[in-house]
Amino acid sequence: MKRLLQPLDAGTEIEVAALVLNLACSKRCTQTICENNQLTRLVKLALHNQDMLLMKIIHKISEHEGPTKALFADLINNIVGAIKENVPQEFVTECFGTLANIATMQHVDICELMQSHQFMSYLTAVLESPVPKSRKCVGGNTGDFTNYCNVS
Repeated sequence: MKRLLQPLDAGTEIEVAALVLNLACSKRCTQTICENNQLTRLVKLALHNQDMLLMKIIHKISEHEGPTKALFADLINNIVGAIKENVPQEFVTECFGTLANIATMQHVDICELMQSHQFMSYLTAVLESPVPKSRKCVGGNTGDFTNYCNVS
């Protein structure tokens, strides 16, 4: 864990992140990963560096019910704030997944959270913005997926 949290010039080392991501699949390992305020450090580092691999780990950690999920209570606003910044789409996707998992906590009012951060206006703007050419469907007609699936 220490190696994962060390500042790196080129971002997170893929091998270390892959190991921690796989360990985070286990509830017990996740509890160990989050000991001594490590989750807070992990989230702050991921958000500061916009590190998608760290955010994937955080997303995986957020899936576990119990005391680990409760650790996210103080981090929700940080994650929501990161979504509204101009960050890569893959990073935003991991943030949304994490929020979806956190939203199942009893004391989290997702409606209030969305209102306080003007989330609906943000989502409306994102959904109404034009799709970049590189992300358009390659099958020609957006409703025709036969080119994707090689279906004849």
